Amino acid sequence: MTIMKFSSHSNGQYITVPQKRLGSVQLKILEVVWDAQEATTQDITRAIAKKRPQAVNTIPISLKRLTNKGLLSRTMDGKRFRYRATVSRMRFLSGVL
Repeated sequence: MTIMKFSSHSNGQYITVPQKRLGSVQLKILEVVWDAQEATTQDITRAIAKKRPQAVNTIPISLKRLTNKGLLSRTMDGKRFRYRATVSRMRFLSGVL
């Protein structure tokens, strides 16, 4: 298994992510969040459902896993969470390629 390390922009801590542990839904979520810079679960679900309606049921658990891996951060906004990427798209892709 390939291990990738990222330095978070906000606090300089390293995030270790096993490359092969990111599924296609998790990668799609990251793409949506990178494009929007910040997104709610509903925003992410709408964006993914357009192209992959079968993936809608896995989005909440995928968000939790990405947060646990340190790739997303979340803040409470009323009754919903807002998600932001902790690693830029360029930084992530440079670790993958």
